[in-house]
Amino acid sequence: MKERYKESLENINQLDEAVGGDSFLDFYRGNILYAQGDLEAAEAYFMTATSENPDFLDAYDGLLTVYIDGKQNKKAVEILNYFVNHFGVTKSDLAPAIEGEPSYSVFAKSKEYKACKTN
Repeated sequence: MKERYKESLENINQLDEAVGGDSFLDFYRGNILYAQGDLEAAEAYFMTATSENPDFLDAYDGLLTVYIDGKQNKKAVEILNYFVNHFGVTKSDLAPAIEGEPSYSVFAKSKEYKACKTN
């Protein structure tokens, strides 16, 4: 995106209008807004993408990142549990991704994550 956020959003909006609306594009909006640091707006777009496309793993991953960055540990754990319950992964599958990601280090040490990992 080369940090051309406004232009990127405008292009996505034009594409959305051209195709008559597509909630999949909200995933891209969420990513752009996340990159801008607008976690609240990014969350809203990822939520729309997941509600319209419940099997869209990448949109849930976007939500997970927003929640971890926003220190919303309970919501982050809800997403991890969703991964387990709906995408057939195990908590031991998720642990290396969470614990090995430097930007997730505070979350990985949180009481919420530790409880999730052991339950």
